Amino acid sequence: MFLRFALNTDWVFVMNDFNKSIFQAFEWMGDLVYQGCEEFFQDLEDVIVEFETTVDACLEPVFDWLDEMDDMIVTTSRPLVNTVSPALQEHPACVGCSNYHGENYGGNLLVCAMHPYGVEGQSCSDWESVWNSGSD
Repeated sequence: MFLRFALNTDWVFVMNDFNKSIFQAFEWMGDLVYQGCEEFFQDLEDVIVEFETTVDACLEPVFDWLDEMDDMIVTTSRPLVNTVSPALQEHPACVGCSNYHGENYGGNLLVCAMHPYGVEGQSCSDWESVWNSGSD
């Protein structure tokens, strides 16, 4: 009977030790996975920041050039726009005028600062040629 009790108690100790070992192994593996994931995501964040910095550095000159091109196109096309647009909007006195604005604000056309709604006649006393103005 003592032998049977001793075997049963040994078995309980063995099972308890086994359970502790399994629990410790899973705890150790969990810590390892956590550390691995933490390192991975930190490295990934570093790579993303470096990538963003590199892309920004590469694209900044392109965007600067595009801004310059946009300004050049607006400046170059201004005489044409100030000649064609007033004619299309039935403001013949404004054709070719450097003061012509021709933008809509809240559904209202602003013709120019001197004559917000345009002039009624065929000529304007404030007309200045857009073709020979050296401004802009």
